[in-house]
Amino acid sequence: MSTVNYFAYGYEKDISGDPNREATYIFLFNPTKHDANVTATAYYEDPRLEPEQFTCSVPSEGRTLVLGWSKIGRDVVKKNVRFGLKLISTEPILAELGMASYWPEDDHKTRDMNFVMGAPALSKVWYHAYGYSSYPKAENALKETFYGYILNPNRKDTEVDITFYYTPFVWGPKTEHRDASEPKKSEHKVMVPSERMKALLLDDLVNFLLSPGVPSWRDKSRDWSTRFVSSEPVCIEYECAAWRVGNPLMMGRTITMCQPWPLKLYEIL
Repeated sequence: MSTVNYFAYGYEKDISGDPNREATYIFLFNPTKHDANVTATAYYEDPRLEPEQFTCSVPSEGRTLVLGWSKIGRDVVKKNVRFGLKLISTEPILAELGMASYWPEDDHKTRDMNFVMGAPALSKVWYHAYGYSSYPKAENALKETFYGYILNPNRKDTEVDITFYYTPFVWGPKTEHRDASEPKKSEHKVMVPSERMKALLLDDLVNFLLSPGVPSWRDKSRDWSTRFVSSEPVCIEYECAAWRVGNPLMMGRTITMCQPWPLKLYEIL
């Protein structure tokens, strides 16, 4: 539990013509003997939008659910723009964010839900171990898409150095098709403005330079791990979304908090 909780990614998505919808649920649990007052700040990706605050309370030994958008309640965040969150509470609480996915005909009935625990601290170094980028051509083939979400709640812009570490060989359907690939890693730099969140399509940064003659399962693909090093402390999450080639509907997704260093994820100084 913590009096500070960060989330790098939230989205109230309801865009005409896009079959994939998203909704945000904020679950707050207060097991202490005192009521907790919570001040939340939303930091948007859109540079035209200034950070916004909303408040709520969590009763002692109780819980509160905050809906990003509600048919019967108030909107606490802007719709159709990605955002990150900072939650400050007067008592240590447990904060968890649920990202729901649904289709237009579902009328906000969830088909897929991901849950992410809040990070109790920012860090200048973050890691994640699994990434797989591919561009299959066969109709109905499975494709995974990876995104990185960076929240910079500071009053200074931050530079983020991203290093991809690649598997030292590319798998092929036969043993003779496996060969060493270059490079072993690649480096990129992005800027995240102050008091903003930034969404990155990590697939666009992957270096697909493969050894000649390696079919890589007949498609361009590489698997990788990533390290993020920033000039200012930030919060970083990543998402893996699954699709079928030729179908615009997302099959499913996994959203998780990256691992900070030197702190463990749920450890604070």
